[in-house]
Amino acid sequence: MEFDEDVPSLLQRGTEEIGEFEDEIAVLDETDEPPDVESQLEQFRQQWQAELKGNNASKASPGESDESEKEKEAAALFLMGSKFEREGSLYEAVNFYRRAMQLVPDIEMKIEYPRSPRERPESESSVDSFDGEDLESDLVTRFHTLRKKFVGLLACHISALPVEVLIYIFKWVVSSQLDMKSLESISAVCRGFYLCARDEELWRLACLRVWGSNTGKVKKYSLWRNMYIERPHLQFVGCYISKMSYVRQGEKSLDGFYSPWHNIEYYRYIRFFSEGKVLMMTSPEDPLVTLPKFKYSHVTIPGMMKGVYKLSGNRVTGVLKRVQTSENTANYKNKRNKNQKTQYEVQQTFHIELEIQNVGKRNGCKLSWVHYSVRTFYKSTGENNDTDFELSDRAYPALLFSRVKSFSTGTDSFLKV
Repeated sequence: MEFDEDVPSLLQRGTEEIGEFEDEIAVLDETDEPPDVESQLEQFRQQWQAELKGNNASKASPGESDESEKEKEAAALFLMGSKFEREGSLYEAVNFYRRAMQLVPDIEMKIEYPRSPRERPESESSVDSFDGEDLESDLVTRFHTLRKKFVGLLACHISALPVEVLIYIFKWVVSSQLDMKSLESISAVCRGFYLCARDEELWRLACLRVWGSNTGKVKKYSLWRNMYIERPHLQFVGCYISKMSYVRQGEKSLDGFYSPWHNIEYYRYIRFFSEGKVLMMTSPEDPLVTLPKFKYSHVTIPGMMKGVYKLSGNRVTGVLKRVQTSENTANYKNKRNKNQKTQYEVQQTFHIELEIQNVGKRNGCKLSWVHYSVRTFYKSTGENNDTDFELSDRAYPALLFSRVKSFSTGTDSFLKV
């Protein structure tokens, strides 16, 4: 019920009505059959108290209504930011989120996200019924529900996680490219991380990833970690680079007085992948320009050679072929004389053999040339021609390993055999 009167007027009117009832009681006392006056008086008192409570509720402080309006406005801004985030407009989404949190700091915990049309009813979307078949539902709403129900569990310190979960995270740190240096760095965080980073299962998987069926037994090294450190192996999170230079005489001037000389510099790059693939290319470009091209094993760049390799002891042997690009085939199509086309129809296979060496305490950071040859197959005649390159220190210097941090971020799988 709603009343226009204030509390003092209600009190006064109530007092007057009580006085009238008392007069009626006095008159009724004189009669022979008095009615149940006490029950009527008690009913009137209850009605009066209800009127007072209703009047006080209707005249609540304006601060409470302001708070509710502020929460509604913050919720609208937060939902608008969520909409922009789903559409990919992150800058606008951050602005709406900031405005919403300025009004109500914990607005994210108070609002209810809109339900997706594909989402199941609340009875079917409980935590007990969540399984792999619900992957198509709205994950944002589901995780928000989990957070509200298990906020104490989700908002825990990382040290409270089980050891199995930490080791699984460390497998992603190492990744399929065997970024063992990052594993050693993360072990310096705390004692718990140190113990997890020394888990034998991590280092056993790393050894199997490097040597495969030739891994052998760990009894000789006592620990899998010692085997990985002491046994010669390749490095994967980076590239082996060597720099060559030579002096070439330039063209003489017209009067024959001036004769220039040019200092030519170029680089040779070799990138190994843990799955057995190898890339090699020679380029005059600076390493800062060329190294990003070696991030993935499926690249196709003119002048690059792709192949496979095998590790045996401290020797690595590889077989590579030059990448066929659209630029190479275009040269064949532009030939007018079909007889001239046959001389370009050749297949070259490059065979390399390198020796793995250590540089100080760094294992496998240097590769020295042992053998380099090319086999040329002519399609027109069906002949093979083998040519061995002369491996001089000037033309084929040793390759030194250079770590590239961006290579470890390009992996899409964790450490496994």
